[in-house]
Amino acid sequence: MDRRTHRDLPLALVHIFTAYEVLPVMFTALAMYAWSKDRRTAAGVLIGLGAGTAFYPLLLLVAIGLVCVRERRVRDSLVVDGAAVATWAVINVPLAVLYPSGWSAVFTAWRDSAPGADTVYRLISQMFGWEPPVVLVTALVFVLMIAVVAGVTYAAMRAPREPRVVVLMFLLVAGYLLIGKDWRPETSLWLVPLAVLAIGHSRILLTWMTFDALLWVPRMALFLDADRKWLPAEFFYICSAVRWLMVAGLCAYVVWELLQPVSAAAGLRAASARASRVNGPDGAPVDAR
Repeated sequence: MDRRTHRDLPLALVHIFTAYEVLPVMFTALAMYAWSKDRRTAAGVLIGLGAGTAFYPLLLLVAIGLVCVRERRVRDSLVVDGAAVATWAVINVPLAVLYPSGWSAVFTAWRDSAPGADTVYRLISQMFGWEPPVVLVTALVFVLMIAVVAGVTYAAMRAPREPRVVVLMFLLVAGYLLIGKDWRPETSLWLVPLAVLAIGHSRILLTWMTFDALLWVPRMALFLDADRKWLPAEFFYICSAVRWLMVAGLCAYVVWELLQPVSAAAGLRAASARASRVNGPDGAPVDAR
């Protein structure tokens, strides 16, 4: 086993079997691998399959599009987009026609659901006692997600060197979790392969992933009856806020490294590789461009 794979063990061991999140993670990882091998159609097909299991694989289209704009390869991006849309349509259109209410239920359920216990909106409610209407939170998520995409686009265009797809994808997915209205414990798996490939510091990753995995313990205490609670709810919200700040800090570091001058960035990557005892900053052959 490659030493890099040990970085993702804490989160993976706790949550890999608790939900189907391993499916979008798998499709996203395979799509990035296909893209790194110049298999554009295959990458699009895998993204389309992943989009059938979760929303976030679609963000890979944004990451690839930004890289293609920087490298003046817009046609490659369009090939990936077309294959992804076609694959998603082949799977979803028949279901939407035959079972419209069931097919749309997942979208309406998300639209009408209150912010989850793990989200920044619930933290704000706990701190200030303000319960924003669900429609306001839903609209705010859309606005903030547009801001996340705009921010990542700005960083990608201003970067002194061509950004890697995995770096942009990490920022997009982390941003989606930070501002989203649902951050279930298992959805942290979305970040695992992206963080391992985008950040070359094993200790930092291990600290975050261990803390994120252990957050499951106080979260489960929320569902106990009042007379059986062995942890106060405030403890969970404090830990949740710390996790939010940790992920935001990882994003800030990735952006800082992305915007470093070419010579400084090369030194940072070399130091990171030595610290991690690997042969390169990427950690894997995914997207060497």
